[in-house]
Formats: sequence, C-alpha cells, structure tokens
Amino acid sequence: PYRTPTASTTSTNMTARMESNERSDLELVAAARAGASQAFTDLVRRHGARVWGLLWSRTHRRTDVEDLTQETFLRAYRQLPTLEHTDRFAGWLLSIAVRTWSDWRRAKARTEVGLEAIQVEPAQPAPESTNDRDALRAAVTSLPEPLRDTLVQFHFGGKSYRELAALFDVTEAAINARLTKARQLLRERLE
Repeated sequence: PYRTPTASTTSTNMTARMESNERSDLELVAAARAGASQAFTDLVRRHGARVWGLLWSRTHRRTDVEDLTQETFLRAYRQLPTLEHTDRFAGWLLSIAVRTWSDWRRAKARTEVGLEAIQVEPAQPAPESTNDRDALRAAVTSLPEPLRDTLVQFHFGGKSYRELAALFDVTEAAINARLTKARQLLRERLE
C-alpha cells in the first residue's frame, strides 16, 4: 500500500538523490555491478535524456523511442558485467542505443510490406505546411549521421555546445563546424 512520505523519509530520499548526483558514473557502475539497483536507476536518470535524444534523431516517433530507450537500458543492465572501461559508461551506453536502433530497423524492414505497392493517392492535396514539414524531416534524415545527431540534439534536445562536445567527445569548435555544415546542407536541400 501507498504510504504518505514523512519528513524523515522525504529527507532520506532527498539525501540519497543528492548523493547519487555527486557520485560519478564510475562509482555508480561499480555499485550497480555489486547489486545496488538504485545505482543503476541513477544511471538511467542521468543518461536517459541523452539516449532518448539520440534515438529520437533516428526514429521521430515517440512510442518507438520510448520502447527503444527501455530496450537500451535493459541491454545495458544485462551487459554491465562485460563493460571493460567503466569510466566510459556514457559512450558505451550510446553505442548500445545505436545497436538497439539498428536491430530494430532491420527487424522492421523484414516485417513491413512494401508500402509503395499499397499506397493510395490522397483525396485532397496536403496543406503546404505539412509538405514543408515533410521536406524538412526528409532533409534532416538525409544528413550524415554525425551532422544529424548534432543538429537534432542542439535544436530539439536543447543541448549547449559544451554538452554536445562532451556527448560526442569532440571539441566545441567541432560542434560549431557540424552545425554550420548541417545548416548549409539543409539550405541546399530545401531550396
């Protein structure tokens, strides 16, 4: 049954959350490997938005992103004992997210019927704003992966240059170059 938190339990929970925020990924991974489920929960909280943003940049469907994010963390939990460089947890986790997405995409391609064969012409032309959105989505999707991921994380994920540099393990100058190149390619493709 649900119990209303008391001042002491609320204080204890807040202290535990503050301590987990102060703990490094290295410490949380070690604790999770030792069986502390709260440590892995803290890793999920810390890296969930990053994984979600990466998967969003590839699928653009909320339900798919939610499923893939959950699958990513499930795989990470199962593979945690195989992580060799515990100080590189974030990169390792993102690589699992990319593999999870790749597996999902391949499975989806095998099960889908050729939509071109069954599509029907719409009764009315779509509004121009929808066409513009579709054109933009297609242009973004066609960008090379590093440019697309950087652009999506910056504009839709709200990440700063510094956060992106840490996420992709590059300099802030490289982030600026990626965003500049991505915008240039989008302008060319949308003209």
